[in-house]
Amino acid sequence: MKYPDPFTNVSDANSEIVSPAYAIETGTFVLAPFQRLSQEGVIKNTPEHIEPETPDRYNGHTRIFGPDGALLAKPDKDFEGLVTVDVGPFSTSNVRRS
Repeated sequence: MKYPDPFTNVSDANSEIVSPAYAIETGTFVLAPFQRLSQEGVIKNTPEHIEPETPDRYNGHTRIFGPDGALLAKPDKDFEGLVTVDVGPFSTSNVRRS
């Protein structure tokens, strides 16, 4: 594959299904960061013979999940900045033990 195939872009599924499942499976906090792309960035990274998509397809999927799979942070799609959460004493009573 010479460029990202839009049919294999699974950022929605990774953000909403895979990342919290990984948090539960490993009993850890999971950071699911995504880089924002501008329209210019999309155009620059799309081959000439392919119609560029809108950046919305690639933006807004940043999430932070707790060890129990709970969604702790989900910024707006147009958010630009650092996403943080206060993890403090975190209850792990429902987290699977090995």
